[in-house]
Amino acid sequence: MKTPLPIFLLIASGLWAASEHEPTRPEKPRVYVHVDPRIEDHDPAKLHELVDSMTDLREQISKRRAIVSAESRSDADILVTLLDRRIEVNRNGETKYFGYTQTHYQSRYVLSFRLEAGSIDFESDTALAGAFVTWKRVAGVVAKDIEQWARDNSESLNGEP
Repeated sequence: MKTPLPIFLLIASGLWAASEHEPTRPEKPRVYVHVDPRIEDHDPAKLHELVDSMTDLREQISKRRAIVSAESRSDADILVTLLDRRIEVNRNGETKYFGYTQTHYQSRYVLSFRLEAGSIDFESDTALAGAFVTWKRVAGVVAKDIEQWARDNSESLNGEP
């Protein structure tokens, strides 16, 4: 009968390998979106618009792979405060024909927000122009920008220098 030493070594090496812990990867940054509370006092219509954009942005964040939506402000790694949303109409050129001049205009959908994460705090505007622009598309661009910012600043979010 052969000695059970090879079997014992195989089992022992499996147990030894299982006891080693892989370094834990930091979880995805959690993003909490809310409306600037100062809006409530001044303009109920603006508040309603921003709440719509907040809902759109939360939905778009849930579709991103590198960030997740936080349930509350205290659970968040990144805090996004919606400050304003507006449509800017800009003159885009003129066409002259048969003695008449036709002026062309282009609408830009602009969503202003403040991003706070630890000691980092900045404000930004995201704008989309062109045909078939919706506030949901603008929210998608903001979510993508937040995701990219979180990737670029992952060391700061994880407390590393």
